[in-house]
Amino acid sequence: IRDRIEAPVARYVLGEEVVELLLAALDDLERSVCRAGIAGCEAVADAADTEWRRTDPEAKARAGQFWDRRSTASLSHTSYGELRMGRGGPVGPSTELYAPDTNTWSTPGGSFMTRSFVSATVLYSGQVLATGGSLWLTDSGRSSAEANLYDPATNSWSFAGLLTQARKGHASVRLYSGRVLIVGGTDGGDTAELFNPYSGFSLAAPVPFTPGNSVTATMLYSGEVLVTDGAGQAALYDEGSNTWRSVPNLNVARGAPKATLLHTGEVLFVGGASANPNAVE
Repeated sequence: IRDRIEAPVARYVLGEEVVELLLAALDDLERSVCRAGIAGCEAVADAADTEWRRTDPEAKARAGQFWDRRSTASLSHTSYGELRMGRGGPVGPSTELYAPDTNTWSTPGGSFMTRSFVSATVLYSGQVLATGGSLWLTDSGRSSAEANLYDPATNSWSFAGLLTQARKGHASVRLYSGRVLIVGGTDGGDTAELFNPYSGFSLAAPVPFTPGNSVTATMLYSGEVLVTDGAGQAALYDEGSNTWRSVPNLNVARGAPKATLLHTGEVLFVGGASANPNAVE
């Protein structure tokens, strides 16, 4: 519901004021549901009470982990708020599933090659696409081209094909069309590619620069994707025309920052290794 309300067409038809009121109402509803104790809705960090509580520890420490908070609402109608994480060892299961209602971890079925620095994206179907990564456990850190799909309905992984370019430490973002843009990463060069849930992977137009493994990819309300690299270079990708256009660089070059789309349409950049790590823009 939140995705539909935040879509550009909804903002155009309803107006910004109505959209903000609807989003505020959704926030109130979520808090009410959590207070009612419905399974899976209790947050690890309870924003209403500003308190933290410990989760049940994972079976093993993990490197190059990924998680997607949005998956709490997208996994399936029967899992209600489960968070899934993937990792690369050192030993134990390659992926684990966290259930907030029971505060426990479990291991999904199916096959998932152990690797780190994977990128994960929740699809409109509720499935999770995991791509690439570092085969540090089995192949001295070589970049992987493998892709997998996690299906919450069966709680299992399946093979989803191969990337056109092996990569690790890359970024991926779901587009309004349902396709996924995959860009950057070590060994990714200036390549970008698209995943279509119905037809697999295909190359997109090359990025104007080489993003590397300090890449960020953020979809704007316009549907364009803002991509930045560790040197501060930036460009916008337009899926409709399959083209890139350069935009002004970041004020501060930063490696591996966090980029967040705000309700205003602006993108907030925080952190990252740089000469001025406290800088925010």
